[in-house]
Amino acid sequence: MATETLRSGVSITFDEYDIKDNNKLGVYQMMNPAVEFYLKDIAPTISKAVVVGAGIGIYSKILDEAGVETHNIEPNSERFGMLQSNVPNGTNINKAISDTASTGTLKWFTLTPSGSKLDTNNGSQSESVDVVTLDSLNIADVDLLIVDVNGKEYEVLQGAATTILPTTKVIIHWNTHLAENLADLKSWIETQSRSKYLLHWESSDDSITKKSIPSTISYDQLDVVIDADILLE
Repeated sequence: MATETLRSGVSITFDEYDIKDNNKLGVYQMMNPAVEFYLKDIAPTISKAVVVGAGIGIYSKILDEAGVETHNIEPNSERFGMLQSNVPNGTNINKAISDTASTGTLKWFTLTPSGSKLDTNNGSQSESVDVVTLDSLNIADVDLLIVDVNGKEYEVLQGAATTILPTTKVIIHWNTHLAENLADLKSWIETQSRSKYLLHWESSDDSITKKSIPSTISYDQLDVVIDADILLE
């Protein structure tokens, strides 16, 4: 294990043998600056957050250290152990989230446990996991929901109908290479009666700009955006 103080100011323990984590945290001291610095900006304005696909707890720790009550959900047992170490004050849940309850198989490759994915054919390592819906956890009064689950975002959202309140901010990690139900995810985003933005990080000063997605846009145009974070509020 290795420990880094990230550019956002939090100290994180991570697996230096995970290629993705080591390349981003060990070299750049950040994983996803658009979300990390957005969370630093809004943390004083929210009370409770749910992070689905919490990983080792970067987002969760930023929020936790700002006094936000965090519910952090991570199915990979090894990464869940690091989550508990990094965010001991959070409510940490070792389950997978989908649109129905079941038992599933989580798979990943040896050098990238950060790429763990539910019910996929890709991966040399695997473990059985409990799968539940977000709604079944009965987490009330959620101010912020973050969903970053390596391509299973649509399934998570389908099982979160009562968790997501009209006032809940939702951050969805968008990746056209990973998303398995991209058309359904686009449709879900499009039909939400909310303002929608792409989060943009400015490297010179770590400022965040919310770039509005016009209501008149054809959501097929989002296909050219390979990797982004979409905010609904």
